[in-house]
Amino acid sequence: MVPFVWYPNSPGVSPRSTMYGVTGVPHAVFGGISAVSGGSASGTMYNAYLQRYNQIINTSSPMALEVELSFNAQSQLVVSSQVVITGNFSSTNNRIYFAITLDGPGNPRFLVVDSAYQDFTQNITGSMETYSQAFDVDPDWNFEHLRAVSFVQTMSTPRTIHQANMASLSGVLPNFMSDISQGPPSLVVNFKDLSFSTYDILSWEWDFNNDGIIDSTEPTGTWVYDSIGNYSVSLKIRTELGEETIVRENFIKVISPDDVSGTVGGQWKKEYSPYLVTGNIDIPLGSELFIEDGVEVRFGTDLVLTVSGSLRAQGEKGNEVLFTSDSSWQGISILHNAGDIIFVNAIFEKATNVAIRSSYVDIYVEGCIFRENLATTSSAAINLSSAKNSVIKGSFFANNRSQNSSGVINMTSANLTIENTVIVNNTGRNASAISAVSGSNLTIVNSTIYNNESTNEPSATVTISSSAANLMNTIIDGETPFINLNGTINATYSRIKGHEGIGNITDDPLFVNESSEIGYIVKTSYHDWILSDNSACIDSGNPEIEFNDIADPENLHLALFPAKGSLRNDMGAFGGGGGKSWVPDVEKTIITPISLIDIKAYPNPFNPTLTLNISTKDTVHSLNVSVFNIRGQKIYELINEIPKSTNTILTWNGQNFDGKDMGSGIYFIRANIGNDVSVKRVMLLK
Repeated sequence: MVPFVWYPNSPGVSPRSTMYGVTGVPHAVFGGISAVSGGSASGTMYNAYLQRYNQIINTSSPMALEVELSFNAQSQLVVSSQVVITGNFSSTNNRIYFAITLDGPGNPRFLVVDSAYQDFTQNITGSMETYSQAFDVDPDWNFEHLRAVSFVQTMSTPRTIHQANMASLSGVLPNFMSDISQGPPSLVVNFKDLSFSTYDILSWEWDFNNDGIIDSTEPTGTWVYDSIGNYSVSLKIRTELGEETIVRENFIKVISPDDVSGTVGGQWKKEYSPYLVTGNIDIPLGSELFIEDGVEVRFGTDLVLTVSGSLRAQGEKGNEVLFTSDSSWQGISILHNAGDIIFVNAIFEKATNVAIRSSYVDIYVEGCIFRENLATTSSAAINLSSAKNSVIKGSFFANNRSQNSSGVINMTSANLTIENTVIVNNTGRNASAISAVSGSNLTIVNSTIYNNESTNEPSATVTISSSAANLMNTIIDGETPFINLNGTINATYSRIKGHEGIGNITDDPLFVNESSEIGYIVKTSYHDWILSDNSACIDSGNPEIEFNDIADPENLHLALFPAKGSLRNDMGAFGGGGGKSWVPDVEKTIITPISLIDIKAYPNPFNPTLTLNISTKDTVHSLNVSVFNIRGQKIYELINEIPKSTNTILTWNGQNFDGKDMGSGIYFIRANIGNDVSVKRVMLLK
């Protein structure tokens, strides 16, 4: 007897359930023809099942079927079924089925976890043929509890199963998988041992580029491939029976950056830029793509980047990451199971459909530019659905257009905070800039939203439908800045018409070079939206100290340009503490002044442990060394005490205060002692 059980979430369950007209469970079928449905009052179906079993067990079969289970060169499980026709077999409309079942702790017995079928036309007595089917491996499967099942069935009534058999893995079978096998340099590949052995595996030896040098002795490993070419990978495992080795020839393919398609990951570097995307690309689940400053990613017509893993684009002011196309591209689509999505100092242009679309996954956008993006049915720049904590800071949106949605941002059941951002000269349908619907929460602080165009009536800059909007220290134009459909709107200390609130004004903001017309056609830059010296919006924001502008180092009583006036918050994108996004060379003048502290970090990138050598001439004051993430949040403190010498050696294991392992990406080591401060950028690469 060969058992296999389809559960509601088993691959292939739907057509088989329909074929047998399943209306209740359990629904057992013996030999494909004898069914028993439902349970019994006694709580056991043994007697009913035994009766069907006895009817089938002595039935002769016109064929013999042998099954083997093994691995192939692509790390897949392969079910091989050898069929010999031993008697008269005249049935037509036949299939041979293959299934992987899991029978072990934590799972229902004989559970089908993957399945497939092929047409079966073999019918000549004495003929022998072999059929094979490959299945991708789930790394969480326990190979000891896997079974391969194969059977031949006629699909016409009465749907007889003519023969079936099963097999399991046996012996010592070295095997491994990688999260990615192809991409441009620098390609970062994570490997995992998937070997099967009836004996305990005692050791592993990896050679990630087959140069004869052992690169890792752990069950998992990571390797960075910097040069274009094909790389063979070998894994040697040792058990008490001896050693077994598998070599995957040309397993890793590092392709030219001028012909990028398929799965991608690792680190894209300026030295290989531009990266020319010639086919749709995707970042698979568990992988990460890190794009460094100065990299240009140029997409072919209508191509898309799909993200199931993590994506970090980390540019610098004046040396941004550029996402563009010679014609148009379909933007970045972030799927619901993706990891960290962070864009810092990146430019998005010439996308159609929408530049960034994210479902259920938060995005972090800082210092970015969205320009000349065009959409038909969605917003042109960003579309968020069910994302609960997304942030846009210090960014610039201009010359984007949507024909049938909001011109810039659309939110559905999403939460978004916009800070120190300029949204000007965009065109949308009813909402020229932003729409928030279906329980969304929109927070806008110190931003400038002006001269955007609506092409339909009723029109407004922002549409709120069954959602909430909170504005503070923000400049927004229009006689009717909002369409409010069963929502709530709260605005304070803002330049806004038609909404009473604490500190609100309606004066002309008086920008230094306001665009002469509204809409996406008029070209503009963020410099145009700095406040004139006589603007009523200067020193009119929230007077609480926490909202103050950044102080000018040369005159601590005045705001640092492009903010103006005293330290009281300026309305608009350049006021408040977030105004540092617009200050030239702010990192040098404000965040990291000249310091006598020297930080050496190695290895960098690192995984999982980083060693730090902190050198300072001060042994009197307390030395504080802390770790910050890319959002500026302190996640760990390494030391806070008077150093015992001028050299302090520290290690960070890549965890936060709660002991949670942090994900791959950029982190900042900040050391300060007395009045000296120094910051070192490091990268955790898993």
